[in-house]
Amino acid sequence: MKTLQDIVPLSIRQLVAQVQQGEISPHEIIQAYYSGIEHLEPKIHAWKILDPDNIKKQLSFFESDIDLQSLPLAGIPIGVKDLINTKDLPTAYGSAMYEGYQPKEDAQVITRYRELGGIILGKTVTTEFAFLNPGPTINPASLNIGVTVTPGGSSSGSAAAVACAMTPLAFATQTAASITRPAAFCGVVGYKPTFGTLDLTGVKPLSPSLDTLGMMGLRVDDVAYAVGALINQELMDFSITPPVIGFIEEPLWADISYDAKRVLDLAKQILIKNGLTVKSIHLKELGEQLNSAQETIMYSEMARSLESEWSQARDQISPKLGHFIEKGRAIHLDELKKAFEQQQLGRETIKQLFNDVDVLIAPSTLGEAPDGLESTGDPVMSRLWTLLGNPTCHLPIGYSLRKLPLGLTVIGDFNKDKQLLSYAHLLENLFSAS
Repeated sequence: MKTLQDIVPLSIRQLVAQVQQGEISPHEIIQAYYSGIEHLEPKIHAWKILDPDNIKKQLSFFESDIDLQSLPLAGIPIGVKDLINTKDLPTAYGSAMYEGYQPKEDAQVITRYRELGGIILGKTVTTEFAFLNPGPTINPASLNIGVTVTPGGSSSGSAAAVACAMTPLAFATQTAASITRPAAFCGVVGYKPTFGTLDLTGVKPLSPSLDTLGMMGLRVDDVAYAVGALINQELMDFSITPPVIGFIEEPLWADISYDAKRVLDLAKQILIKNGLTVKSIHLKELGEQLNSAQETIMYSEMARSLESEWSQARDQISPKLGHFIEKGRAIHLDELKKAFEQQQLGRETIKQLFNDVDVLIAPSTLGEAPDGLESTGDPVMSRLWTLLGNPTCHLPIGYSLRKLPLGLTVIGDFNKDKQLLSYAHLLENLFSAS
């Protein structure tokens, strides 16, 4: 019987190959990850819903005579952010008003994941409607330092569950920083695809012009392989040559912590030492304008997306969320139009940068995860990339002085996800070897 210690070191590609070759069974994989859940979930609170009987029903599929070679995700479990509809598990969207709500249909991405042989392990905790109000999840790194720190949000449970090997993969969404920030705080890989890559049908909307469905995992190739399977594309080129890198020096570097600067400086030194060309990029004024545009679009669309909840049950909406709904309702159409114009200008400007560089590198967060669970941290370092829709991949590369995870974001050209992930994989190997 394979144990969690046997399975975690394997990439998703390797694990699928072993399932297809009969070297390991989906039952063994699930049993191994459930051992991790039983050990750590009482401390971490990453899961909103876990249903062992539901898992047994899914595993019964593999007891029939099926062609495992035709299933590129055969037996691979995944955590599903509780913003994504599942027909056999309740979906509450992080809100008390939807507690116990049972969707009639799976979200499109869940249907696809099942078709490919994947197993839905459970629903992971999200903040209220994927905004700011935190859930109960704590950052697994808290256990190492004796202080409770936030896992980030809104994909709190997804990041925490992956970080402590309760699942190899987890679906996540991002409207501002909800993939990148929790991935950074928990020390896992967070992949935000190009806007529109994964179908959002059946995912509770917050800001449709910004909402992006992505994935978290322990390795770049794990998320590349799984998302590639979902869209029927290979998203990894293992033979790619080293990239020319644009290192974003602005905006908001003045606000970055000492620890974050130290790790980013070390990353730059490693790149240069290994012969990569690194060019400094300054976006201060434009970056600040685009961050403001992202907030305008998000708040305005959020107010419309939650209009029904606000009008019918505002007493069940947290004061924090209610404040921003009111703020969004007050935004005038001309202000929103200007924000979309800035979005388009930003896309054109950033597009030009990729004439001279292959990828960009920027800070993922202002620093380590903040203490406590009252806040999920500042999303400021990711707003820009979510607004523009470029694909991004957070890489964990170091630790703060308190031994909390830190990392950086690799940004690719629009719709160049394979190139981004291939370069991110190359950089991941480079940093891990240094």
